Amino acid sequence: MRTPFRLLAQSMAVVTGVSLLTGPVPAGATQTGTEAITQCGDSWRGYTCFWARENYTPERHVKHIPRVASGSCRVVEVDPAYLGSRSFFNRTTGTQRVWSNANCTGRNYLVGANQAIWDAPFTVNSVGGL
Repeated sequence: MRTPFRLLAQSMAVVTGVSLLTGPVPAGATQTGTEAITQCGDSWRGYTCFWARENYTPERHVKHIPRVASGSCRVVEVDPAYLGSRSFFNRTTGTQRVWSNANCTGRNYLVGANQAIWDAPFTVNSVGGL
């Protein structure tokens, strides 16, 4: 079934020549587990917390990035030993878009406010605002 948003997105893709491959987060990939809440607690409200590996690990490698403004892009470098991030927790009040490439291009999807992703379907290398 085509929704008004999907029709609008398809129309925008045709007009701009940009493919909008954003889709829902895979089933089972979201959680608000105690692991994420503990490591990205109340003192990190307004930030998105990124971990190098799945399940919010390793604990010592957490990158905290403040909410990224619309039209901006921030590289996610959790630790030089790890490339990108596989789990994260959006503690901002808005939706953030995570990207597979370091320049906010490539595969992407939206992460809602207070949404935790314990196993992203791709390695996240940048985050951009809506």
